[in-house]
Amino acid sequence: MADPRIIEIIARLSKANEGERIASQVRSSGGGGGGSTPGTHGHTHEENGSDALTSFIPESLFDAHSIIAATLDNTPAVLTVDELKVVGRITSGNIAALTGAQLWTILTGQAGATVSMNAQDLSHVGHIGAGDGTTGASALRGIFSNDDYVVLTSHQTAISGYIGASRTGSTYTSRVSGGDFSAFVNDLNTQNWTNTVGLCGVFSEIGTFGGNASSSTITGAAAFYVAPTDISIAANDPIITNYYGLHVVANNLVGNSKLTNCYGIYIGAQASGATLNYAIYTAGGAVYHVGDLTAANIITAGNVDGIDISVENSNNKILAYLGV
Repeated sequence: MADPRIIEIIARLSKANEGERIASQVRSSGGGGGGSTPGTHGHTHEENGSDALTSFIPESLFDAHSIIAATLDNTPAVLTVDELKVVGRITSGNIAALTGAQLWTILTGQAGATVSMNAQDLSHVGHIGAGDGTTGASALRGIFSNDDYVVLTSHQTAISGYIGASRTGSTYTSRVSGGDFSAFVNDLNTQNWTNTVGLCGVFSEIGTFGGNASSSTITGAAAFYVAPTDISIAANDPIITNYYGLHVVANNLVGNSKLTNCYGIYIGAQASGATLNYAIYTAGGAVYHVGDLTAANIITAGNVDGIDISVENSNNKILAYLGV
């Protein structure tokens, strides 16, 4: 009969089926002890001159959450895997229980398909670079989206947002915004800012690049574009009392104000058009004005309901002529 101690050691080498299979073969062979039957432990003992079982790692070395790993040939050792760690190997490193930071060095740049967060929040991400795959995060931009060469097939947007909201309890007194942008000077500033507009909540710019293969025409371009309203006309849909394409809230003067000049709307001189240049152009609709109207040059409105209106430049007065 095989030595029971040998059988027990072999069985403990693995809890998997292979270890149990080897132990079963030894039991059925009747070998072991000092025997020399080929394929048994006795054969190994005689050839090597020593008991091969002495190289086994005793189970007493294995604490909870530990495994066998080898960083050199023929030298298995115990590796303990603590909480929040993953067994792996980083570049030029050994098998180890990797930290989260080390694991990110493996995952970075390896995504081969769309990654889903399963509708969970993503926080404390720092700066973001998005777009064509070559765009890196920029310390000058919270979110930087860059797609230089997009072959257009439909509407294309660098950054897009949508929100659908409702209220079923008490009256709603706040607002819903498709996007909120704010810019502030914080309390660490000690220097003057000399740009004409050095602080703006929203900055918009459009342009074209030269070197095209052939000339083309773009019918219209707008740095700020307000789309037609999408208001449903079903019987039970909400009613909007006032619609504003652009609403500039009243900016009231307060005591000890640090504001020198205030402009609700300021439009620089428009002179780049080869044919027409308008600072303001309305294609129709009434124009209503409350407050003083000052003109630095002549305004001619033509004939409106039999009244010809013009402005006298010398004293900035509006003159109305009847029957002209």
